[in-house]
Amino acid sequence: MHAPEFNVAGDLVTNAKHFPFCVEVKRREAWSWREFMAGRRSPVWAWWQQACAAAEATGVEPMLWLRRSQQEWIVGLPLGLILKRLGSEATWFWVPEGPVANLLDPQPAFVYAPKLLLTLPAQWV
Repeated sequence: MHAPEFNVAGDLVTNAKHFPFCVEVKRREAWSWREFMAGRRSPVWAWWQQACAAAEATGVEPMLWLRRSQQEWIVGLPLGLILKRLGSEATWFWVPEGPVANLLDPQPAFVYAPKLLLTLPAQWV
């Protein structure tokens, strides 16, 4: 969703003046962890592109929250943002590799949500 008169986009909206993300949220069953992690065809890539387009429209960074039932939330962020904020020594994220994943710009990196939430206040606020 994009509402240009309010300069908001995405699935979650905040009134924080400097929130740096456009957040898309997907809770779906119709995707495979195996295909996703191998960087093959997966609806996750279309969701990532949706998050990137919405973020670009509002001038912020994309953030994609996704999960299947009874599994942990996974959060996608641009790899460049993670490396810029945390450096290459960060070990808590992973980057899917494969034919589809390697074509995306910006390239996403993913992290388990609990780990990100522990890092967010210290690193990004």
